[in-house]
Amino acid sequence: KYIFFFQKKQRTSRTMESFKIYFGANSDNIRRVSLPKDNYSEVIKQLHALYSGDDNLYHGELRIQYVDNEGDKITVSSQGEWEEMTEAAGSARPIKLWIVEGMNPSGYFKDGPAPEPLGLIVDGQTNVPITGQVADSVSIVVDCLSHLFPGGKILPYHLPTWLKESGAISLRPVPNAQQPTEDFIVDLHKLAFAMGREALLRIRPESTPDQLNEAKVFLETVLSIKPEDTISYYNLACTHALLGNSDVAIQFLEKAHDKGYDDVQHMQNDSDLDSLREKQEYKDLIKKMTGQVVDSLVEQFPKLVVAAEEQKEVKVEQPVVVDVVEVQPVVVVEEQKKEEVVEQKEQTPYSEMIPFLVVLGVPEHEAVELLIKHTGSVEMAADEYYSTK
Repeated sequence: KYIFFFQKKQRTSRTMESFKIYFGANSDNIRRVSLPKDNYSEVIKQLHALYSGDDNLYHGELRIQYVDNEGDKITVSSQGEWEEMTEAAGSARPIKLWIVEGMNPSGYFKDGPAPEPLGLIVDGQTNVPITGQVADSVSIVVDCLSHLFPGGKILPYHLPTWLKESGAISLRPVPNAQQPTEDFIVDLHKLAFAMGREALLRIRPESTPDQLNEAKVFLETVLSIKPEDTISYYNLACTHALLGNSDVAIQFLEKAHDKGYDDVQHMQNDSDLDSLREKQEYKDLIKKMTGQVVDSLVEQFPKLVVAAEEQKEVKVEQPVVVDVVEVQPVVVVEEQKKEEVVEQKEQTPYSEMIPFLVVLGVPEHEAVELLIKHTGSVEMAADEYYSTK
C-alpha cells in the first residue's frame, strides 16, 4: 500500500470468547457460541448470521445488554463498550448477553422507507440542489453507506464503530414528523478519509476476497468524492492485483501515474503488486516512470548528475565507508552571479535525492558520499547544493 494520510496497522490474532445469548428478556431462545473478544463489528456480523435462519430475528436496532457486578443491565453499542464488557466479566465464562427490543420498537428505521437525498450544504447554505456529476457522487455514497448495514438499510443510530468515530456523520431529528425521522448529514471529506483508511486496512496479501471487494467499494466511493485522489487509484491497483485482476490493476496504476503518482521505488517494492512484475505493461510503466525521475533530476541538479556519471566510471575494489560526522563542509566559491532574475524551481528534498541517484546507477553508499562531497553537509544537502548551482 502507498500510505499518504493513512497508517497501516499490524494484523492481530483474533481472540474468541464463550458467550451464552438470551434472545428476548424472557425467552427460551438461548444460544451458546464463540464470539470475537476484541472486534465489535465482527460480533454484529456473526449475530446476523447466527439468527439468519430464524426469520432474521436479529437486526441492528435491537440492544445487546449484559449485567454488571452491581446487578444493572448495561447496553453495548460500540467497540469501547464491548471491550469494557469483556473486561468487566473477569474470568467468568460463558459471558451472558441479552438481546432485547430497541428504544422505540414501534418505529424501527429498518422498517421505514429508503433514505432520500435532500440537498447539499455548501458554505453554510443548506438544501443546495443535487444536480449533474454531484448527483452521481451522492448516489454512489448512499449505495456504499447502505452496504455497511445488513439488509442494505441505513440505521442512523447503529453506525459501524469506525464510521461513528470518524466524525463524518451527524444526525438531526426532524421535529413534528409523523414517525421518527432523522436528517443524516454526511461530511464528504471526512467520509473519504475514513473510507480510504478502512480500505487500506483490508488490502493485504492474506485478506479474503470479501475483504478486498469491500476495500474496492470504499476506494471507488472515495474517488466519487475526490476524483483526483492519486493514492486511491494506486490502492485500487493493489486491490485488483491481489484479487488476480492483473489487467485492471495495471490500468489503475497507469491512472495513478497520470494523476501524479511517481514513487517508482515504492511501487517496485510493494508486495501487493508481485503478480504484475512479469507483465510487459507493468515493465513499460516502470521504465516510463524511471525515465521521468531521471529527467527531473537532470533538470534540478545538472552538476550532480554529471558527478554521478563520473562516479559510475570510477572502479573501486572496496566500498567507501563515509563517516558523516567527520566530513568537513566544502566551501564553494562562485563567480559573480549575473544580475538577471532566475525563477526559483521547486527543490527536491535530500531524502528523495538518494533514490534518484540510485536510479541513475550509483550504489547507495556512494550516492551518500557523492552528496556530501558536493554539498558539504548531509543535513543541508539539498539546500546547500541548490545554492551552489
